[in-house]
Amino acid sequence: MAGRPKRQFTDEEKVKIDEYALHNCKDNQIATLLNIPFNTFKRHFGKRCIQKRAEGQAAKIKQQYNDKSPTMLIWWGKQHLDQKDKQKIETTGVKQPTAMTEAERKAFREFAIKSTKVG
Repeated sequence: MAGRPKRQFTDEEKVKIDEYALHNCKDNQIATLLNIPFNTFKRHFGKRCIQKRAEGQAAKIKQQYNDKSPTMLIWWGKQHLDQKDKQKIETTGVKQPTAMTEAERKAFREFAIKSTKVG
């Protein structure tokens, strides 16, 4: 047998990995917390963490609909689920710009010429 023996993970480690992924922790964070080399972690648990994160996000969405105090869940949704506030902006009463008259254009040109002359 060449190389080192295959890494064996305990049931406790697997439970912690699932729990961290459900709470949307990143792979490098989980690997660091459990002292597992990152490449080893990705090889053994990459797909599992993707699935658990999706489950955690679905649970948060469901909780948003059921929660009586949604402030934290709204923040969480904006941070992790790409949810955004829609703001409707109305522009009633705003004066639309009008075209310059010939006299205004002439005065503007004269002002521009005077301001560019030095001395």
